[in-house]
Amino acid sequence: EFSDLVLHGCAVDPIEFSSKRCDGTQSWEQLTTSITPSQRSKMDSFRRKHMTYSYCYDQTRYKIALPECVINPREAERLKKFDPVTFGGGRRHHGKRHHHMRASRSEADSI
Repeated sequence: EFSDLVLHGCAVDPIEFSSKRCDGTQSWEQLTTSITPSQRSKMDSFRRKHMTYSYCYDQTRYKIALPECVINPREAERLKKFDPVTFGGGRRHHGKRHHHMRASRSEADSI
């Protein structure tokens, strides 16, 4: 079904963060106009059923939205319901551990 899928991207050096766009890349609008509304609907349906992670919505890892990300409120809400900690900015709760001091045997004997 997706045999003609073409991905566009750029090679980047993870050490050097740069906000420069790749030379010769098409804009999002140019890329999205090359698929039909029916294909877009099928793609959206596939994403809703199978996508469980998108770095664009990962608020735990990326506090500020990345420049290449276009946020879809519906998709954000769906992912937030799936994993509220990662996608909703919720806090990870670690249970409080109570460490009780054990009385030493000599202290226990004296009681």
